[in-house]
Amino acid sequence: MSQALAVQGPSPAAQERINHIIEAAATVLAAQGYANTSIKDIAREAGIAQGLVHYYFGSKEVLVLAVLGETCAKMLDETRRSFSESEGHPLARAWAGLQAAEKRAAERPELFRLMLEIVPLSHTNAALRAQLQDLYKNLCAEVTEMIDEINQLIPTPLPIPAQDFAGVVVAAMDGLAIRGLVEPDGDPSALYRALGFLLLTSMTSSYAAAGLPMPPAEEMSEVLGIQPPAAGAEAPAQG
Repeated sequence: MSQALAVQGPSPAAQERINHIIEAAATVLAAQGYANTSIKDIAREAGIAQGLVHYYFGSKEVLVLAVLGETCAKMLDETRRSFSESEGHPLARAWAGLQAAEKRAAERPELFRLMLEIVPLSHTNAALRAQLQDLYKNLCAEVTEMIDEINQLIPTPLPIPAQDFAGVVVAAMDGLAIRGLVEPDGDPSALYRALGFLLLTSMTSSYAAAGLPMPPAEEMSEVLGIQPPAAGAEAPAQG
């Protein structure tokens, strides 16, 4: 994009064109992947001249980051809305947010395929690496805000900084998405429930720190929608 546009911000018409290019790029990248997609392919999908794509984005890498940023923003919007609209126990609100993120990740697996393709390129491209770092910084900042809200709802704040907890949550979700790409026939919901259990049980330390009874296992199971094993039931066989 030209320096004037970068400083002043695009006009409404230009912003509409930018959004259209991002949508076209998302469609082509989802179907073909990063390596097999060219600016020419994206321009054809958008129905515009190839030069316009270069004018607004400069390179395919910058356009891919715009697609990633737009997709992540929508996922975060849905996560925050589910978190904010959920009622009841603070742990239930946290789980609602995580479930929304899981749903969006399942609907847009190309987001993580693109991330896997773009990360190696950033090792030799300082500008690209800086943009990718900004993307993760924004992701973690949004998750940090939600954790700060949870800290206000539980008896005592978590004993580690909210931004560090947020970083672990984002990294864990990345890991589950990558696992899903490697094992597409797996059960991601089961893994998300396991992640939810780990995160929510760590939050219960707040109750212990305040000298209050910790939420019982039955309550945790209800929040996560799982059936705890009956008392005295044998553990599943290993091997």
